This record gives sequence, C-alpha cells and structure tokens, in this order.
Amino acid sequence: MTAYDRIITEQDGVVLTIHLSGCFGYKMIPKFRDIYKGLSLDTPIRINLERVYQIESSALGALMVMRNFFGGEKADISLVNPSSEIRTILELSQYHRVFKITNEA
Repeated sequence: MTAYDRIITEQDGVVLTIHLSGCFGYKMIPKFRDIYKGLSLDTPIRINLERVYQIESSALGALMVMRNFFGGEKADISLVNPSSEIRTILELSQYHRVFKITNEA
C-alpha cells in the first residue's frame, strides 16, 4: 500500500462504513478482510468508494468473498459514491446485480 491507499472505518449506530481511498487492490485486501472478520453477520455495511481511483480484479474478488461471508443474498452491503469509471467497472463486472450501488451525500 502507498500513503494514498487507505482504509478508514466509521461506526454510526449499527452501520459500519468502510472508507477506501487510492488503489483498491491486493495490497489492501488483508486489512480489508480483518475489518469485517469479527462482525455480526447481520451488520449493515457501506463501502465508500468516493476516493478510489482504481479497483483491481483481486478487490472485486474480495468484495464477493465479503458478500458470501455475510450470507450472500442476505448480506446488507452497499457500494457508495463510486466515480463514473469505477461504476463502469462494477457494472461491466455485473456487480450492480449483487450489490446496491448508490451515490450518497
């Protein structure tokens, strides 16, 4: 990870928000996984992609692993504020079919 690649978490009530920045790739995955490993399986999670400028295929896989960890279709995971480029990658990968992808203020 570089100084620009960061993961910051924020708990608002029961909702956990994971703020990612930089390149979301293989170097971030161990820390990303450690964040959710101890959570209750019904924890709502928001992954803020606003500051992500690149997403690697390994990170796409990590998102699916996380979804499966939280029960697949029952998982309450949203991908929020992706740039148009990141949104295009998510849609080309059909992630809009398995995750809520939204723009929030």
